[in-house]
Amino acid sequence: MLGLADLGMRRGYFIGAFHPLNSNIIVMNKRPLELALRATDKKVFNAYCFLLLLHEYLHSLGYVNEGDVKNLTYEVCELAFGRGHPATVMAERGIAAYFPKVRYFNLESPVPRSLEIELVKDFDRSSVTYIN
Repeated sequence: MLGLADLGMRRGYFIGAFHPLNSNIIVMNKRPLELALRATDKKVFNAYCFLLLLHEYLHSLGYVNEGDVKNLTYEVCELAFGRGHPATVMAERGIAAYFPKVRYFNLESPVPRSLEIELVKDFDRSSVTYIN
């Protein structure tokens, strides 16, 4: 499952997404997604989303070490897209490679007191044909 939630932002850092261990959901932070959508073209935005989802999906497969997941994310992107693709570049150098002003985002939003997750309907319907 995919969920969207306001996880807040601070100048220069934020959580892009997370996967709660032993669950079947990835939660993406709506705030930086909105900024990324406005700040770049569709190919780079899609690469950013893919990168976040791949990283968290690897966590869902049982990889918990961030260093291992970062390396695997890069390997998958390089094999799937090649070295010059935005997803591969971001996997290798970080998102600041395409969003250099990410360190200077002036949008500050507090971390909410409660987590309200909006589920994305039919996100991966093709793999759950057994559910009506």
